[in-house]
Amino acid sequence: MVMELGGKNPDIVFADADLQRAVKAVKDGIFTNAGQMCWAGSRAFIHESIYDGFVKDLVAKTSAMKIGPGREETTEMGPLVSKSRQETVLGYVKDGVSEGAKLLYGGKRPSDPGSTREAFSNRRSSLTSRAR
Repeated sequence: MVMELGGKNPDIVFADADLQRAVKAVKDGIFTNAGQMCWAGSRAFIHESIYDGFVKDLVAKTSAMKIGPGREETTEMGPLVSKSRQETVLGYVKDGVSEGAKLLYGGKRPSDPGSTREAFSNRRSSLTSRAR
């Protein structure tokens, strides 16, 4: 059972899931509208038997995303709403790393127009945690 409140929405991926479809759904769930929606998938629970492949595919899809101006048709993730929000997100990245999360991709503001994108593993309380 998973009970979450306050806009913390989990994605749950079972062992028999269509892996590519699940990876796309998780990626789209967190990066659509730069993750700035109350229903954004802020964490993912992935069955242990598919975890490694799932994370590998998610990082590959994340790293291939086109970020840029939100009004460009080819942009997959636009900018965060403000400099303050960007600083908050970068603070989350810093906190995650200081708490032992392994940064798999990103972690700083990209040089191209847009916002940030990150992928973590071994995060105790959010994003992609491996249940023990």
